[in-house]
Amino acid sequence: MKNLSCYDYSIYYVTDEELLHPSYDLYKSVEDAIIGGATMIQLREKNTTTRDFIEKALKIKDICAKYEVPLIINDRVDVALAIGADGVHLGQNDMDLNFARKIFGQDKIIGISASNLQEAKLAEQGGATYIGVGAMYSTNTKTDADLTTMEELKKIRQEVKIPIVVIGGINQKTIPDFKDTDIDGLAIVSAIATSDNQIESTKMLKNLFYRNNEVKAVILDIDLTMLETEELWDRVLDKIMGKYGFNCNETDKKFIWDNSFEVVAKYLSEKFKLKITEDDLLKLIHDFSIEEYANSEIKLKKGLEKFLTLMDEKNIRLAVCTSLSKKQYETVLKNTGLVDKFELILSATEIGLDKSDKKIYETVSSKLGIHPRNILAFDDELRAVRAAKRAGMRTSLMKNTKNNTEDGYTLSMIDYPVNDFDEFMKIDIRWD
Repeated sequence: MKNLSCYDYSIYYVTDEELLHPSYDLYKSVEDAIIGGATMIQLREKNTTTRDFIEKALKIKDICAKYEVPLIINDRVDVALAIGADGVHLGQNDMDLNFARKIFGQDKIIGISASNLQEAKLAEQGGATYIGVGAMYSTNTKTDADLTTMEELKKIRQEVKIPIVVIGGINQKTIPDFKDTDIDGLAIVSAIATSDNQIESTKMLKNLFYRNNEVKAVILDIDLTMLETEELWDRVLDKIMGKYGFNCNETDKKFIWDNSFEVVAKYLSEKFKLKITEDDLLKLIHDFSIEEYANSEIKLKKGLEKFLTLMDEKNIRLAVCTSLSKKQYETVLKNTGLVDKFELILSATEIGLDKSDKKIYETVSSKLGIHPRNILAFDDELRAVRAAKRAGMRTSLMKNTKNNTEDGYTLSMIDYPVNDFDEFMKIDIRWD
């Protein structure tokens, strides 16, 4: 069974074709919203046939699958079942929650609309995955809705443990009203649909949501994130090439930078037909890197010291998530004077995970006891940034010559692309 608590509800885009800007169709709107940072999509079709609804839903499902974003179907359990959607959202007058759960399955998302505490508690008791609270403000799509007051929302948050998404009039002006309400996300319709640039509009809305939620912990990678070690690792590769008499081209080097040590060892061994086992090659990479870590003069990333000082002043908890072994990270952190800066250091290698696996970031979140939405993860590797984002965290890509990307999927995973910590500290972040 899926862990239904692991979804990121931050920006929950609810479609409405009638509101779309003339330059957009439904499919481009959904894709641009996702690239801009939408973390969940609800397909709402009130005035269409079942056949047309299913055809549209199948196309939207393909887009969502491409970006690993859940697709929720509004009202129609039959359509959700027919296309294999991730979930369904039901109003108070739609199918009974118990029946929907029996039909749809225990491992599917079922959201329930609630305008007051009683409805919210009944939804939670009935097994809802999340609740959509509102309408918070009057809207064109909910003209007949009874408005939910901010006081009622706070009561619901105090009593209900499942995720809460607010809906109804959520836009640039109203998002700041939800500061300190501890909601899990914003259900947005017209503020995205009517925009002529839905990537940028979604980014802006997501940044506003982030400002409502303080950062309580930061996860940092080591190589090329905190430390300028690009030349160091080039020397490690040069030693291996010199020892075994082969040369890597730029394509090879990009592959090496983008993948784990295990994948790199397999790649080099097979491509260059090296007379050494993959395990022995891994050990060689490990030993050469420790020599370099111990004996090289390693520069800190620009602004790192000021950033760590700020984190200390703000009482932000610090963790490291790395692919390095314990001996590697202890050696390099000791050399650079960073060894005592972190509450937690988690090595993907030591626990048998790859940094492309979101479980490693979920593990850090669990060990710190902090919700992923209150954690900011820094890394220079695109695969790691994607994993942290899939775990529900905010992400910052430390840019370099080896991780440039125009891929829409990857761009949708990066909240703050920066060159160094000085640049990052110019961003308006709400710290705990």
